[in-house]
Amino acid sequence: MKRSIWIIMISGLVLIGCMRSTGVKPIYPKIGGRNYIPSTVKSLQPTFRWEPSPAADTYEFVIYEVIDKSSIWKGRQLFVGPIIYYRDGLKEPEHKIEELLKPGTKYYWTIRTRRGQEVSNWAVLEYPLFLESFRGWHYPFLFDTPEQ
Repeated sequence: MKRSIWIIMISGLVLIGCMRSTGVKPIYPKIGGRNYIPSTVKSLQPTFRWEPSPAADTYEFVIYEVIDKSSIWKGRQLFVGPIIYYRDGLKEPEHKIEELLKPGTKYYWTIRTRRGQEVSNWAVLEYPLFLESFRGWHYPFLFDTPEQ
């Protein structure tokens, strides 16, 4: 499990936590966090890869638009927007998307497993607060496309 420590200061209160991924583990693009610099893919039609799961007969894959509400006053605020790409029934732990993405654009992506009627939760990054004593935030994996 990949973790990284983060610290946030809000009105003089220091919050300490760690970032970790849950569910199917992404391989490419590398994990980009909610407020971290996203990983840039090499093309507008990338091949996404994740670790194979013994719990999977097939995988479901989704890409979301990122809604960027960042401002000088509120700082960086990225939200999960509408689904722009979805595929199910994927047999292999990778998928080359069939449509071109927009250049210079941020997206979220995630995968989940399916075995018969059972589906897993979508894989996400967790940002638990106070060293996991509170739930914190859950976000899909952030990436962006090259400027072309």
